[in-house]
Amino acid sequence: MTRPNILVIVMDCVRASDFPGGSDEIADMPVVSALRRESVLFSRAATVAPWTIPSHASLFTGLYPWEHGDHGRRSLALDPTVPRLPELLRPLGYRSASFSANALICPATGLGTGFDVAEWGSMFDLFLRLDHTREPPHTSSTNNGGDSPRRGLRQRILRRLPYDELPIRAELERHVAVPAVGALLADRLRGCEQDDAYDVARWIEPSMERFLGAVPPAAPVYCFVNLLDAHEPYFPDAPTVARRGGWRRYVALRQDKAGWLADPDPASGWDMGYLHDLYRSAIRRLDRRIGGLVDGFRRAGRWDNTLLVLTSDHGQAFGENGMLYHRFRVDESMIRIPMLVRFPGGEAGGRKSASWTSLVDVVPTCLHLAQEAPPVGFSGLPLRNLVDSPRPGPVFAVSDGTIGERWLPSSRKVELDRLAIAAYLGDTKLVFEAGPEEIHSYDLSRDPAARSDREGIPNTADPELVEGARSIGRRMEEIPREATASAVSVRLKSWGYI
Repeated sequence: MTRPNILVIVMDCVRASDFPGGSDEIADMPVVSALRRESVLFSRAATVAPWTIPSHASLFTGLYPWEHGDHGRRSLALDPTVPRLPELLRPLGYRSASFSANALICPATGLGTGFDVAEWGSMFDLFLRLDHTREPPHTSSTNNGGDSPRRGLRQRILRRLPYDELPIRAELERHVAVPAVGALLADRLRGCEQDDAYDVARWIEPSMERFLGAVPPAAPVYCFVNLLDAHEPYFPDAPTVARRGGWRRYVALRQDKAGWLADPDPASGWDMGYLHDLYRSAIRRLDRRIGGLVDGFRRAGRWDNTLLVLTSDHGQAFGENGMLYHRFRVDESMIRIPMLVRFPGGEAGGRKSASWTSLVDVVPTCLHLAQEAPPVGFSGLPLRNLVDSPRPGPVFAVSDGTIGERWLPSSRKVELDRLAIAAYLGDTKLVFEAGPEEIHSYDLSRDPAARSDREGIPNTADPELVEGARSIGRRMEEIPREATASAVSVRLKSWGYI
């Protein structure tokens, strides 16, 4: 049996509606358009949580957050005894590597564990965009068993900044034009192309090519990539800035989530339409990076026999239901994600599936193609089985509330610290909220953005779906909390989560 290569690309923060195939799809993405012709588009895909840590844990384990335990109501570090996909593939001869621009995907959180090679970026690159090295800031492997940082002078200086103190981070977000101009000038001096001026973690493509070149051609590979370019804050796109009134207006644009939740007054400098435009420009630029990763597999002679999963960990809100960016809710803007799957040889290319799919399906999909025996012990299903057939049961997503955010205003803490479970089945979306219990039901065939509750909820909500969501809520509430490891706390503080 010739085992397929596996390439999983997570486009951090990309929501389904803006991606090709969505309700407001972005044009001018030639790489993704070409991939669609040899891939299956799963048009009803949902993440398991509206933020990074629990969603990636499900992506690597094939389990929901209440099953793997890696969420805000527990420890926020994936239990080392829970099997990860790279560990499950290793006995089948796979060599594995993780290349993550997101600094939370690392061994300290348990999300970089199990790979033969794990490389991850620096949070500073997201906010400053000044790191143009071809070497990752951090790397670990099965040979050294831990973090072996590769830090230049700039990285060493940046690490000494008290960046985990929120006022510094919030000010950088609010006045992102300052580092944006600095990054632009630095790129002009280096002679960089405008198209790649604001790429995050530019070391990813060359690092992956080095890895592929070091693996014997006969050995199958599993590569995981996290691209962070669509994550806030949003750097300028020249056509968008010109269309929106020039640099003066961009400089005045607010982007700080803390400020939005405290005072979303448009007169205070908020412009959700402008932020959304910058976000869409960032997604459009991802097309080139996806192409670079695919070309890396082509140059290595592996592409024809490669399974590609192109998806996201969660979406992004721009004012919908009073939210900005992500976390705290199970709204469609944050839960619905793109899912484009290219099976080896382009099998079923160009098809579109209306079956519900989830991030928990990625692990069983990979194992289904890599081994003769069907995968068992997972909450997900092989996606190949869902191309033509509806899912036999619902998919779920959970919002685990707050995790001690210092910046969250007290006026919104009660609202946003609630446990919420979303369940999707057929044309129905059901939302169960705990403490106090509330049930909301939506007809997605008439209301695809899930903006209006159905009338007569007690009579229209599926009792089995309600009880399924309620039982998940009980499991989440009954899980004993654990102290967050210091290494994880540092990273969460640096990102403004706590």
